[in-house]
Amino acid sequence: MLTKLENIEQYHEIVSAFKEKHRNSVTNLVLPVKTIENLIANKKVSFCLFNNCLFFVIEQYHVSMLYFYANNLENVDASFYESQLFLEILVHQDNLITWDKILSGNGFNKKLSYSRMIATEQSLNLDIKTDKSFEISTEVDKECTIKLLKDNFDLVGDRLPEEEDYDCFFSEKYIIQINDIEKNECAGVLVYSVINKMSMLDYIIVNNEYRGHGVSKMLMSYYLNETRDMIKRYELWVLRDNPVAISLYLNMGYKLDTLCKELYTVN
Repeated sequence: MLTKLENIEQYHEIVSAFKEKHRNSVTNLVLPVKTIENLIANKKVSFCLFNNCLFFVIEQYHVSMLYFYANNLENVDASFYESQLFLEILVHQDNLITWDKILSGNGFNKKLSYSRMIATEQSLNLDIKTDKSFEISTEVDKECTIKLLKDNFDLVGDRLPEEEDYDCFFSEKYIIQINDIEKNECAGVLVYSVINKMSMLDYIIVNNEYRGHGVSKMLMSYYLNETRDMIKRYELWVLRDNPVAISLYLNMGYKLDTLCKELYTVN
């Protein structure tokens, strides 16, 4: 039976008690504590103990996401929940087959697969000149950004904010916009996060009519060059079945890593 979490202290107590009892437990709950605290405050986090697993069901990204602590992966199942759930795991390439076999055996179906890419020194020494037809700006057209996000990405796989979360989204993210000078319109945006001295590229979106004009490369070049003095490590996630995006990032000096992100559905 699911119970709503009341506060972050209750969350810590529940997790600590489970980890004390199951010292070798594994988890897919890698959300920042601040994020979890905000979700609890908005009554979006429920928990239950089931089959020697501690489960959290979080209303997130327009769907219900399943997070767990388990001392035995064979116990990870979601038969206690009647509606559709999404489960995300981070796993190294060498362990993909093992995880997939276990989760498939417990009724989970793979939806999307991502690979991590990391910027190399080459990325910070690229010299890509901005086309004079375009202008880079950090003054963001929020309505344009929201429209581009909604028109170009999957609500679940791409982790789009819910309507009431966009104010928080714009306060937490860094956004670079590129504009068509003659038409005075937005051609694309790049969205990234910074935690300590690590930057994660969240989204890069180009308006359909501007694809093929080098807009993505101009955005990426500006992003890397303008942040290089404050960032020590650059990461991004790319769909494994998106060769166009992978090619772009390889050309920008990124390299594929062994860490993968797998998104499953159940029920």
